[in-house]
Amino acid sequence: TVLEYRYPARGPKSYVSLLASPSGINVLRDSPPDHVHHHALMFAVGVDGVDYWAEGAGCGIQIPEGGFECVSEKSENRIRYRLSHGLRWQGPDGNDQLQEKRTVELIRDPRTPKATLVVWTIKLAVPANRDKVELWGRPYFGLGLRFVETMDRNGKLFNSLGDTGVQGTNNRRAQWCAYTANAGDQTVTVAVMDHPENPRSPATWFTMDQPFAYVSATLNLANEKFTISAEKPTVLHYGVAVCDGALDPPAIQELYSVFCEYVR
Repeated sequence: TVLEYRYPARGPKSYVSLLASPSGINVLRDSPPDHVHHHALMFAVGVDGVDYWAEGAGCGIQIPEGGFECVSEKSENRIRYRLSHGLRWQGPDGNDQLQEKRTVELIRDPRTPKATLVVWTIKLAVPANRDKVELWGRPYFGLGLRFVETMDRNGKLFNSLGDTGVQGTNNRRAQWCAYTANAGDQTVTVAVMDHPENPRSPATWFTMDQPFAYVSATLNLANEKFTISAEKPTVLHYGVAVCDGALDPPAIQELYSVFCEYVR
């Protein structure tokens, strides 16, 4: 299995629960005991004062809506699987606060043989009964990854600016941020990439390596809220690459170029 996607009928989130490198090494951990609301690779923010990152009383939920589409393509040794569906972001009062159209694409490209690439596209729109919504957040709200437990130790964080470690990458703006660590007895590199056409690009990154490792691409909502109007939905494109071995910055930059090519 290369990718596993879960979309529970009543949420609280739809997310990628497993994502493996070309050699089959999974890097994601779903709902660990210390933070049960950390669902592997997930996207969540706050909307009009409601928290969709946390779970439980007073929090919002993501409810799948409409059909779930799966399309596969193969050409010139390239393999591409596209999953797409709708989501209603529903507040604790039962009213919809946000509408989302989500597409998750799994790509194997011969130019990057060491990488499994995911392109995650999000279109956020205001429900019919609203004129606008306001996104808010804490420093880690965005597209976040929780890694398997063995990757919590002795990893290396680095970004497109050449900065390293939590001190150099956390709360910094960059095109991409990567993390190299051991998943079991195998070394892997995970790169998270922000598309240059995203609002507030380059992304502001949340990174940590103690007591566990976490990487999140954010819109800097902790410092500045973001308004979506009924007239203009917001589209976000992110890339996640899971790679065998320890990749250097030039190799990640090549992955970034391939990711940008695949964004429609």
